[in-house]
Amino acid sequence: MKNTTGYLDQCISLYGKIGADRTNVYRQAGPLLEFSAVRLTKVGMTGDPAPHWQTLQDELLARIKTVPEELRGETTDLTWPIHPGAAWLAARGIGDYSKSVAETAEKLIADGHRNADGLFDDPVYPGHLSTEIMAMTVPALAFAGKCSGSSAFFEEAVRQYEGYESVLYDPAAKLWHPGYLPGKATGKMWRYWDKSILTQGLYLKKTGVFQGCWSRGEGYALFALSELVYELPDSHPKKAELLQVREQMLEGLLQYQDPNGMWHQVLNDWGSYPETSGTAWILYALGRLIKRGRTDLSRFLTPYQRGLAGMSRYLAWDGSLFNVSTGCICPGGRGTAADYALLGWRKDEPAGFPPVLLALQQAAQIEHYTELIPSYQEVMNLFPGDEP
Repeated sequence: MKNTTGYLDQCISLYGKIGADRTNVYRQAGPLLEFSAVRLTKVGMTGDPAPHWQTLQDELLARIKTVPEELRGETTDLTWPIHPGAAWLAARGIGDYSKSVAETAEKLIADGHRNADGLFDDPVYPGHLSTEIMAMTVPALAFAGKCSGSSAFFEEAVRQYEGYESVLYDPAAKLWHPGYLPGKATGKMWRYWDKSILTQGLYLKKTGVFQGCWSRGEGYALFALSELVYELPDSHPKKAELLQVREQMLEGLLQYQDPNGMWHQVLNDWGSYPETSGTAWILYALGRLIKRGRTDLSRFLTPYQRGLAGMSRYLAWDGSLFNVSTGCICPGGRGTAADYALLGWRKDEPAGFPPVLLALQQAAQIEHYTELIPSYQEVMNLFPGDEP
């Protein structure tokens, strides 16, 4: 095993940047940010003997609660009953979270708001489905199954994933649509950004599946599936099938990676800008597949390394993030490809920090335990790309 620092050094810079604007970042990306941070501390303590990792973990353990007063994601007014960081800690036996996580997962199954097909939806606007809802429920249920041994949590996680897949996944394009709405939404449903002509005063004018293939929306779906297949027991009857689904999904995404290693704001439109958070989510999912080594990895390793290099060119050493899509589930009130393409990017958009932290720490683990990828600097040298 190697003592690696390059990927983790970048993580430390990112987390330092978060600390400088913690109130704003945590308010907009708290659950997944804390999830990525607690995982980072475990990776850090394995690959780097510096004491700051334990200090950071102690800080996070003291702060994370299973049901905080306000646990929100990217969708306005939508709260989450389970903290994914607490659920992951319970699954790994860190801290004292198992009992409360299992109880909260039981409550989610019993009382969680669902549509007519039994899928968890948005209680603020019943019937609204989004891949973000998947990201905040499917992994947490899988973690609850891991820490409790209860098959009911695994079964519900699989049921939710498959139900969402039937509505939002396009098997021809091998891409996810980010959401679905059964009818017109009210104005308070969406965030309005001062400088976005797409979102000022617009309400949903069309219903049904959002037709754009938004890279961060794709990432939420990949995250849900990646955590589910990682936690499912090998004996589960759906395990092999879901592993194959993930492999096919990731292989399908390779056609949309640009020559510089990036995936774009609209995945099937290279005319839209390279987008950092969606790229990071895809790299994290690729890293999960590579780490487990259950398939022929040759076709994934080069795109994975090229992607790490491409993403890293949008990160500054002070922890700043560039080319991160503005947070908005359905821009323009329609969610077409054009709406997503025209939705501008922001520097240090809070929703970009969790997937980038996850992608980099996953790469650190792969480098630490295997010979599959070289160091951070070597990857950058191998794939210099063009200037962004």
